[in-house]
Amino acid sequence: MSAQVTRVLLPAEELESRIGYQFKNKALLKRALTHRSFASEHNERLEFLGDSVLNCVIGHALFLRDRHFTEGVLSRVRSNLVCEKALDEIAGKILAAKEEYGPESVAFYSGTGRDIGQYITRLCWGFNSPNFVFMMSGQSCYSPRVAGCFSASGSFWVGDYAQQFPDRYDNPQWERPDLIVIWGNNPVVSNSDGLYGHWVVDCMKRGTKAIVVDPRLTWL
Repeated sequence: MSAQVTRVLLPAEELESRIGYQFKNKALLKRALTHRSFASEHNERLEFLGDSVLNCVIGHALFLRDRHFTEGVLSRVRSNLVCEKALDEIAGKILAAKEEYGPESVAFYSGTGRDIGQYITRLCWGFNSPNFVFMMSGQSCYSPRVAGCFSASGSFWVGDYAQQFPDRYDNPQWERPDLIVIWGNNPVVSNSDGLYGHWVVDCMKRGTKAIVVDPRLTWL
């Protein structure tokens, strides 16, 4: 006795509305969403390409964020992050909550870090949840820093680490700072607000002195 299989096809327009994105190539979208059990033109080759892109993106992010990690550690962390089993488990728990309690029962939080805002909001709207929450967890560091910058100069300070020059530190217009003061921050690990910690190290290698005020012992 064979069970009857019911296939529910989500219109492309509804999918685009949910995720807040308009696809230019509708044929490619259709193929990306077609399992090989459904048609000969299926998504397995695109799945291979997508996995490769995901590995590349995660690898690049880890490479920039965790410069103290060795190659072996980077590989293990990346494999854990892009592991299908881990992604399935996370998705299963979120979808189970949606099924039992409704999409409004799930909240999507973004902390002080500003690098995931455009992604987590799209995920939130695609989930049909109205609960995007911005947690200003940096009340003890970020807010006072912004207030101090604006009250002193009228703008937010960004360190000059030659990031505006294509040739970086070799550009003759750039002047190496004599001193960098790091107060209660570990940029080598946090890379906050667009400041990559290795920039500080690059300057130190070129003769910059550093004063670190921190209750913890950090690499710097």
